[in-house]
Amino acid sequence: MFLYALLSRNPLLLSVSMAMLLIYYNEYKSFEDANKAVERLRIARTVNTDMCRELEYVEITISITNQGSIAIPRAVVTDVLPRYVVPERGEAQFDVTVPPGATITIVYRARVTAPGAHDFNELLLAICDALGYFYNEYKFSIRTTVVALPLSNSIEMGVESLQRLTSTAIMGKATGGSYNIANVREYMDGDDIRRIMWKVYARMGKLMVREDYGEARVRVLVLIDMRKYLWGIGEEPNTLAHMQLRYARSLIEYIARSGSTLDISICSGITPKVVENANTALVESLYRVFSVLEGGGGCESPIDAYIHVPGYLGRSVDSYDAVVLVTNPITLVLESPKNVRELLKMFGAKLVIIVLLARSVVELIGEDRAKQYMESLMKGIEQWGAKVYVPQEIPVVDVRWLR
Repeated sequence: MFLYALLSRNPLLLSVSMAMLLIYYNEYKSFEDANKAVERLRIARTVNTDMCRELEYVEITISITNQGSIAIPRAVVTDVLPRYVVPERGEAQFDVTVPPGATITIVYRARVTAPGAHDFNELLLAICDALGYFYNEYKFSIRTTVVALPLSNSIEMGVESLQRLTSTAIMGKATGGSYNIANVREYMDGDDIRRIMWKVYARMGKLMVREDYGEARVRVLVLIDMRKYLWGIGEEPNTLAHMQLRYARSLIEYIARSGSTLDISICSGITPKVVENANTALVESLYRVFSVLEGGGGCESPIDAYIHVPGYLGRSVDSYDAVVLVTNPITLVLESPKNVRELLKMFGAKLVIIVLLARSVVELIGEDRAKQYMESLMKGIEQWGAKVYVPQEIPVVDVRWLR
């Protein structure tokens, strides 16, 4: 337009073209200054809680402080959210202006739709001029983590039912009764020092404690088996992974409330992680358990990796009255029979395998095949003295509640 105005000697067209060139130059200069101002930005992201329940909203705050003397006329802020964190309204994208020396605060809500640890790792900042002629994008690495606990439901299986199922109703291992000595064992961290037998220590040089009838508790080891492919079986928020984790938490809480000593192991990545004496601080223990499980993640090792769990705690299988594995038929079908046999061989009659036969599983493999498989599974497992328990009620969420 400018060249045409010169050639045609049109003063009006020349004025318009000059004005447009000046605007374009001004926008470019403003954009260049804004790019320099990015170096003086300080960006932070905080979440109002580090622990929530699945399907609960969390409040996320992004603060942008311009420590320089140059304004940023327009910035598009995009928070890169984890897979299972969903903004309340559309995308987590915001258009702001950042004056010099000012702090801009962005607050929004998002729902955490799956149990586990959810890592916020990146934030994108797109710098442009006021009219949007020029554009440049920056990535900021800002790590924030939220751990979502699975929903908890009432279940019918308590410690007494578990003992009957495993035939481990052991004399003296209850929450009440007389105080005659039931057992003498070595001292472990967390034991009441009033139970130390000092005369035995003086004679043997070892710290020994007594367990009394009514004080000696059932010790249960809960193994939570979780695989990545379970997140794709069924529909959110009731995938097989969701339901398996909900049932595991419900079982853990019920066992703890019944007065038993409880150790928990969950596999995430290569090796199982262990939480000892989870019954003493249950909420904190649940946080530790699910903080090692990435939302949408799972175990990458064979199922026999769980045979090493007692060793991680410096215990033997004999230390436990019952070992409970929470799993599903899909995992047991896909596992190598050899690996399953190793698990059965290790824990034997102490093992209870809780198999969640969810509707999505039945639909996937067919009702007749599911029935035949479960019968075959129970027969094969019980040959080793272990037990199979198939819950009738599996925790699900009414999706209409989410709308």
